Amino acid sequence: MVRIDRPGKPVTRLDVWSGEFDAAGKSYTVLRGIEAWWEKEHEKAGYTPDPSSDIRTLHDSFIFPAKNQIDWLDVYHPKPSEHGCVDSLRFHLPNGDEYFASGGFGGDKHPQIPRGKQCVLEGFDLDVDGKEIRRLEPIFKK
Repeated sequence: MVRIDRPGKPVTRLDVWSGEFDAAGKSYTVLRGIEAWWEKEHEKAGYTPDPSSDIRTLHDSFIFPAKNQIDWLDVYHPKPSEHGCVDSLRFHLPNGDEYFASGGFGGDKHPQIPRGKQCVLEGFDLDVDGKEIRRLEPIFKK
């Protein structure tokens, strides 16, 4: 498990890499790497290539507004009993109705924020195996 966070500091920018993963004769788009920014500080984990060096890996970026509360964040991945990768990360900010999604369309939805609550993202705990993220858990301000 790798932790990328700065306790007490909200994430100001998020970069997410995704790409193709083959399993059981099928091809899936899964998350490969994450880089979180806290103003000028940043930390990354997983496979985060320069876009010019690996054109088959997709890169998405999100810059949080000043009031960076998230009202829902979902991680999509297989059931815990199934071995697999994190398929996607999706979240929504209520101010300005901003939405972010990165990754593929597979996996089961795993909501990370209780309904009706708003949270501030500080980082992530993640497991990485090779070029794929196997587990992803957001860290919210307490």
